[in-house]
Amino acid sequence: MNYGHALRFGLHLPSDADCGPGRLVAAGLAEQRGLDLLVVPAGTAGDDLEPSTVVSWIAGATVSLRLVLEAHPATLHPAMLARAVAGLDRLTEGRVGLCISFESSLRPERIAAARSAAGREPAAVSRLLNLSGRFTSGAGGGLLEGTPGDWAEQIADLALRYGVSGFILASDEPADLNLFGHEVAPRARELVESERVT
Repeated sequence: MNYGHALRFGLHLPSDADCGPGRLVAAGLAEQRGLDLLVVPAGTAGDDLEPSTVVSWIAGATVSLRLVLEAHPATLHPAMLARAVAGLDRLTEGRVGLCISFESSLRPERIAAARSAAGREPAAVSRLLNLSGRFTSGAGGGLLEGTPGDWAEQIADLALRYGVSGFILASDEPADLNLFGHEVAPRARELVESERVT
């Protein structure tokens, strides 16, 4: 399912990151490594801070990083959440978005049913995938275990086969961010573009 979407790469901010400078360091590293997105999960700051407040704080400390607030419908009032995200998006000149996260895994048929119920075409839905794996110096043993080249090939396959356009790394290790931003992302984009042209 190749929908022709540009590939975007990002970091999933760890929910156990400290409430202070650690979040800004992770956001700064993601931006420095050329990543496009920073996903801020609901509950990132514990129970004492509202997630959209955390997003506004990070937005003020970054320049180009697109921030995605990941929310769980059961924990936040939808109208208040939508209003907060819309306001932040205007204030940041289009850098804030919303991702509704469901507890159960969403299989392609469930995504298709939800999309259809909303009257949207398949290409109108962006698909983001959280990634966790391990970089190695040699060939790996499975999905997202191997060299940055292995990761790029597997990500390109996911993009072309399933229509995934956003790849979010679940690690804030500087070495992983460096490999993901400087090696995996450009190579995966190159592979997908060459396949789309042919």
